[in-house]
Amino acid sequence: MLVNHENSFSTKENLPAYLKNIDLTIGDEWRIALLELDDEKLRKNLGDVLDKRRLAALAKRRDALIEDSNR
Repeated sequence: MLVNHENSFSTKENLPAYLKNIDLTIGDEWRIALLELDDEKLRKNLGDVLDKRRLAALAKRRDALIEDSNR
């Protein structure tokens, strides 16, 4: 059961407002981990506790973090 993780596993697809206007540095190891966290791994590890909308939103936020790390 996921308790007190409403923001982490919400259906919002964008990064939280407090992360939008800061220069977020993602180290190489975190970037590699994000790149390896594909949709299949999300479904396999979280599919029993998150619905499809929440998994899709989490994937979009992952993709946004990867995109920001490429800048």
